[in-house]
Amino acid sequence: MSKIQAKECQNVEYKSSWHDKYLAWICGFANAQGAVMYFGVDDDHEVVGLEHVDTLMEDIPNKIVNFMGLVVDVNLHEQDGLDYIEVVIDPSNVPISFKGKYYYRSGSTMQELNGAALQQFILKKMGRSWDDYTGPDIQMHVYNDQIEIWNEGTLPEGYDEKVLYSKQTSKPRNRNIADTMFKAGFIDTWGRGYKKIHDGFEAAGLPMPKVQNFCGGVQVTIERTKFMQMSDASDNGGSFGGSGGSLAVARLSARQKRICETIQSNPKVTVEQMTVALSVAKRTLERELAALQKMGVLVREGNTSAGHWVII
Repeated sequence: MSKIQAKECQNVEYKSSWHDKYLAWICGFANAQGAVMYFGVDDDHEVVGLEHVDTLMEDIPNKIVNFMGLVVDVNLHEQDGLDYIEVVIDPSNVPISFKGKYYYRSGSTMQELNGAALQQFILKKMGRSWDDYTGPDIQMHVYNDQIEIWNEGTLPEGYDEKVLYSKQTSKPRNRNIADTMFKAGFIDTWGRGYKKIHDGFEAAGLPMPKVQNFCGGVQVTIERTKFMQMSDASDNGGSFGGSGGSLAVARLSARQKRICETIQSNPKVTVEQMTVALSVAKRTLERELAALQKMGVLVREGNTSAGHWVII
């Protein structure tokens, strides 16, 4: 076997075979400084050859386009009777994702970007910073019977609650923010957000959130029906096992009802205090608390030491 003469490039990778997992590598290189990848060539730069090259020459560029929207050069070479493939990846001037995830090649490692790192990466790629996005903070008020969420900016002309909850066209108020969120994978389809909210609340048997213009912004009001039903059940029956409770309460086990009663009497009660009061092991209690949160009956607000429980 003889060695190949690779192209001059800051990043050159050699792989003895092709696997679809290398699509994530291509994504990472496109988000960084670009690269040239050789398939059918080992780490010593010697050609070992590939099988089914005709199929690969169709599959590789098609998958790159379909999954990432990238057009790259895919070249077939032959040396000493052995075929190998060269993929030339140019750096992209926009963020590139693969299956909803963002990868970045840094040094010799391939990183998956998440959280703040992903936000900063997308903003930097678009030549922007959070300082470009100014305006009042989103406001949220939590009451026993409802939750109110307010954001600056009224609904587009001709749009009301009925239109929002039906099929409609999307009219982004700030296209820069909308484009950033779309590229980050937080928006999958334009114009379907409110419809998905409607379907979710309907499936859960809950009243639809009310959407209206209010004080120069849009206010969404969500009724806390489960919380009110639990409060009524406790007030009328003295416990969460009473017949006046909600459907969610009716499905609770005896232990879960006792946990809810303990929390209702003291929302700041700690896990350690509950283990003593209920005579249960800590791990058992943590499992029950996790189950209650998954059921939508219970949420934890604040941190472990200074937070409190809220029965929804």
